[in-house]
Amino acid sequence: MDTNYVIINKKTLEIENNNNYITIDRYLADTIIKLNKKGYYTTSYSRAHISRPFLAITILNELLSNNLITLNNEVKEVIKKTEFEETFILFKNNYEFKSLPKNFKIINGGDNCHLFYHLSIFKEDNDIKLKTLKELDDEFEDSIKELNTWVNNLPDILNTSIKNN
Repeated sequence: MDTNYVIINKKTLEIENNNNYITIDRYLADTIIKLNKKGYYTTSYSRAHISRPFLAITILNELLSNNLITLNNEVKEVIKKTEFEETFILFKNNYEFKSLPKNFKIINGGDNCHLFYHLSIFKEDNDIKLKTLKELDDEFEDSIKELNTWVNNLPDILNTSIKNN
């Protein structure tokens, strides 16, 4: 993997060969390591970040609370279609999981599968209410806990396949 960064050994201050290193978001690092050690090989992963479109929530909430604007269901659906914040894990193979972490979805297809959790800026009721940044952050943290619990409970297919051979 060719990257635009180098890794420097903090003791020797020499550049390390970064061909042996990968970067993983700190929130997903333990999860990705456990999955791969258990034999569920991953090729790509990312966690949901509260990005600029989500920062607009604070502005929208202020305008809504002061009755300066209103949203209707049509506008809500347009906004939902443009939401893109998700935690995802792309697996190297098309694994068949008996269960999934709470509120995660999976797309199986071809040679691989894609596990994901989608953050929504809207509260889960019939009104058009936006979540606060704190609510989104809490939801993200809860989803990572659910993911870790799920991974901890997955069977170790790497050792099982070695034992069967």
